[in-house]
Amino acid sequence: MSELVEMTGLVERLNNIWLDDDHERGCEGRNYTCTCGFDEQTWDTAKEAAAEITRLQAENASLRQTIHECANALGNGAYIAPSCSVEFMADLPKEISIVCSDLREQVEKAREALEPFARVADSYEPDEGDDACVAWAHDFTIGSLRRARDARRTTKGGGE
Repeated sequence: MSELVEMTGLVERLNNIWLDDDHERGCEGRNYTCTCGFDEQTWDTAKEAAAEITRLQAENASLRQTIHECANALGNGAYIAPSCSVEFMADLPKEISIVCSDLREQVEKAREALEPFARVADSYEPDEGDDACVAWAHDFTIGSLRRARDARRTTKGGGE
């Protein structure tokens, strides 16, 4: 965060450089009028640089806030404060990868648990408007029911 304070000081100095009529080195100020445009060009460049630094600071703050919100959105307790170092923030893709891998595993377990039910559903095709009827003559086991229940428990939003 000290970098931000230093940068803010630089912006102030750049913005005020053209206002400074008296040099600190003890001269009597500007006793001439620049006719070649160098002074104005220098001052304009300083103002332009200050404006660009200010814009980049705002963009940086926005990106840091976005990274903070992404970490929180993972829902696994990951926390990255907007003021963290860039090196620390660089670990976010790894954290996202871990969460995605866990979610892929959950989806695969759910698919496996649903497989026996999908096979039974295939035997009731075509749809004859019988969705409210009780299914019978199924070949899934109590173990199939338990795997489906367990898959439901391990996925987000699952539970009894």
